[in-house]
Amino acid sequence: MKVFIDRLADAIHYQTLSGKYGCAVTTTWSSGGEDVVFYLNRVLNYLGILSLEGISVAIGNDPEVIDREEEKARKLGERLAWALRTREKYPGQPKIIEENGRF
Repeated sequence: MKVFIDRLADAIHYQTLSGKYGCAVTTTWSSGGEDVVFYLNRVLNYLGILSLEGISVAIGNDPEVIDREEEKARKLGERLAWALRTREKYPGQPKIIEENGRF
């Protein structure tokens, strides 16, 4: 993933996705997923994308946890669709995106 993100340098510098909306979705075996969601949402901000809170699921030895978390994922998808329709604002993110653009 790091190599992929490194290849986004031009898109990050030019903020080619400015004004778009997105969110990070991760899976993990046991822990660290929320940290990855936070990091990936920052990468989205670097691209000019306004990011929703995201979701992480720790699977562990229970692959059926994905099915139990489906409703949470569905609600996140609905929130993303709502943000797109209403052009929802996210406090603090426009400032981060603007500062990155000036850099």
